[in-house]
Amino acid sequence: MKILIAEDDRDIVLMHRVALKDGNHCPTLTDNGEDCHTIYRQELKNFISRMGSLNNNKQHVFDMVILDYRMPGTNGIEVAKEIIKINPKQRIIIASAYPRDTLLYSMKELGQLVELVQKPFNHVNRCNRE
Repeated sequence: MKILIAEDDRDIVLMHRVALKDGNHCPTLTDNGEDCHTIYRQELKNFISRMGSLNNNKQHVFDMVILDYRMPGTNGIEVAKEIIKINPKQRIIIASAYPRDTLLYSMKELGQLVELVQKPFNHVNRCNRE
């Protein structure tokens, strides 16, 4: 899988890197929302150049985008909004240690387009759609 991750906690970045590489996935990592959005736009441009268009049925620029809720500069919710504007079918997961109710309130305007996973991660943690 091709995965874009924006996370400012170095320990979590290391965990992502090790786990994903061990699973033969291809992670692209950044530590802030602005760089994540820039990378996404560039990959979208490359994707459209290769494919001729953005087919919203099954093809995604990234198989998954994982965004930390709180990062320096632009937070994960804002990055998710920008990505959804240009590609409404992109799978996005928001990861955060904030209380679930706080996040659900922030995520309401994104609707069913974004999933949530709570930190700290553990082996049985799973993504839940709200």
